[in-house]
Amino acid sequence: MISFGLTPPAKQLLVIEIGREAATLVLISTGAWLFGKGIQPRCAYFLTIFATWDIFYYVWLKALIDWPSSIMEWDVLFLIPTVWAGPVLAPVLVSIILLGFAIIMLYRDSQARPLKMTMRDGVGLLFAAFVVAVSFCIAGLSAGKPDFRSHFYWPLFACGNLGAIAVLLKCLVQSK
Repeated sequence: MISFGLTPPAKQLLVIEIGREAATLVLISTGAWLFGKGIQPRCAYFLTIFATWDIFYYVWLKALIDWPSSIMEWDVLFLIPTVWAGPVLAPVLVSIILLGFAIIMLYRDSQARPLKMTMRDGVGLLFAAFVVAVSFCIAGLSAGKPDFRSHFYWPLFACGNLGAIAVLLKCLVQSK
């Protein structure tokens, strides 16, 4: 492996990784902004790009280094604003849900029938996303502990995801 003489200390690597994550979010947001014409399509493109990136991150890790050994293997998922952790299955499930949302939103937009979403629906989706993020952050707080696997709260994770799905279904019904 070529190192080009770079051997930054661990703290500097953490800062580099946080910067890389922030740059990735800027890149995804820029692509979504450029592709979309309106708030819903832009959100849908963001979800599509993010979810695809997240799923293929694990696909390529498996193909290149045969990791994860199982879908229940734990990973550090994100570092902004703190450590997010959990079994690989969890972010993959979130990404599948995000792709489903995006496909529905983009399809309806292509038919000139965008989802009818109220401010309350938007707040509900943001709250559901917050609950999912909290489930990852709680697990991240325990990432260094020997019993870290017991700190992922599947019920909290499920509530956030089910809440988001419920809001989307409500929007679909009110958009008929």
